[in-house]
Amino acid sequence: MKLKGYVIEKFNNMMGAYTCNRLVEEAMRQDIDLRIVGVHDTIIQDGGVFNVSGEISIPLEKVDFVINRYKWGRLKNEINSLAKRTYNNLDAFNIFINKYAQLEILSSEAFLKPKYIYGTGLYSYDELTNRLGSPFVAKGLENSMGNEVFLIENREDYLNNISQEKTSYKKESPKKELQKKRISYKIISEY
Repeated sequence: MKLKGYVIEKFNNMMGAYTCNRLVEEAMRQDIDLRIVGVHDTIIQDGGVFNVSGEISIPLEKVDFVINRYKWGRLKNEINSLAKRTYNNLDAFNIFINKYAQLEILSSEAFLKPKYIYGTGLYSYDELTNRLGSPFVAKGLENSMGNEVFLIENREDYLNNISQEKTSYKKESPKKELQKKRISYKIISEY
């Protein structure tokens, strides 16, 4: 019986991605049916998981294995549920992208942990500074590589950078090794 599997990536067409294409080529040599499935080209509808190619929605079948290469979004979890075996464990991916989960795992007497609040952009600046002091660091929960990390030194920084999405706020660390980057969604007060 021929083995079947999916490589989970961002898009179905990973034309320039050497690793994905190399995996598919090697699978063909081994007589394994391996297909790249893009999370952004996949939908859940009527209880099924479908991969969309142009105008056609193809139901994804149960497979022998998946290789996780894309860590973002809920759809990767659904695609994984179709497989008997997974490579690149989802638990590790889901922790890697969630700052709060990382903080909880690192919680022990061996690590110093800053004072923090797990909340939303709905907390007022005054509430946050009363609880954490000033300045403080705001971090988006699901991002990496320094994206969504803000040093909040005053009310203006807060208004310009804190989104309505869930955010983990941390008291400034002594090292201050921060990257100030703006995120695409912000609090909008005027149209």
